[in-house]
Amino acid sequence: MSTIVPPANPEDDPRVKAVFDDIRATRKSDFINNMWLWLAVDPALLERTWGEVKAVMATPSGLDPMTKELIYIAVSIANNCAYCIHSHTAAARAKGMTDSQYAELVTIVALAARTNHLATALQVPTDNAFDPMRATEDNQHALHLRQDRCRDRPAGRRPASPDCRHRLVRPVQSDRRGKRRRGGRNRH
Repeated sequence: MSTIVPPANPEDDPRVKAVFDDIRATRKSDFINNMWLWLAVDPALLERTWGEVKAVMATPSGLDPMTKELIYIAVSIANNCAYCIHSHTAAARAKGMTDSQYAELVTIVALAARTNHLATALQVPTDNAFDPMRATEDNQHALHLRQDRCRDRPAGRRPASPDCRHRLVRPVQSDRRGKRRRGGRNRH
């Protein structure tokens, strides 16, 4: 059930009419869907929202239009927005999405939801390799060389650890106040 009553004649407002005309021209359709009709209750909000949607969804970029719609569907599923799921599924179908592609999308969304819940429940720490702010493999290797622990060290130096090659990773731990810090023993 709607929380507002949309304007009876929204295009009587010139700002609303301008946005609706732009929607029609951009989408090459006379159809104005309910989201825009309901947003017409606040012309400034309508203008801002359409401007953002047009900039992201209707402007050519590194992602093709159907991929953008698939991402929008996935986020709408995660956010439990039935309206957006339906409207962006229709848009993706209009851009060529097949039933099998939709089924695969739903499978991926369901898998991501499940593994996200597991990772959250287990509080799995992020791997250094996935976080560019943490030590890179090359930095770890340089540290090994300085500490005489790497088998890649030039001949004639101290014996190297048998399992070296970038194994120096110190886990990130939290102190009593919840601040993250490097700690623990070197895993070598």
